[in-house]
Amino acid sequence: MIAQRRFAEWTQQRHPPQWQAVQLERRRIYILPTGFGYVFALMLGVLFLWAINYNNSLGFALIFLLTAVGLDAMRRSHDTLLRLRIHPGKAEPVFVGQDAQFSYQLD
Repeated sequence: MIAQRRFAEWTQQRHPPQWQAVQLERRRIYILPTGFGYVFALMLGVLFLWAINYNNSLGFALIFLLTAVGLDAMRRSHDTLLRLRIHPGKAEPVFVGQDAQFSYQLD
C-alpha cells in the first residue's frame, strides 16, 4: 500500500491533472504488475530453478517461451495505448453519499 501511495504521489507530481484532452505518449504509459503478474513471475522463477536442478532443456525452452510471451504482451498493450486521446466529459452535480458519474471519450 505504501508503494501504491508513493507511486500515486510521484505520478501527480510528474503529470498534474489536466482539464482538456490528454494524449497518451510513451512517458505517460506505465505497465505495472498485478497479483497475476507476480504469480506468473514466481511461477517462472520456480520453473527456472526446476530446469536448472534437473538440467532439463525442454524446461528451459518452456520458461524462455513463456517469458517471451509475457514481454510481448506488455509491448503490445503499450503500443495499443500509445497515442490514445482521452477527452473529459461532463459530470452532473451530486450530494454527499450519492454516486457520481463521469463521462469521457476515447479516440
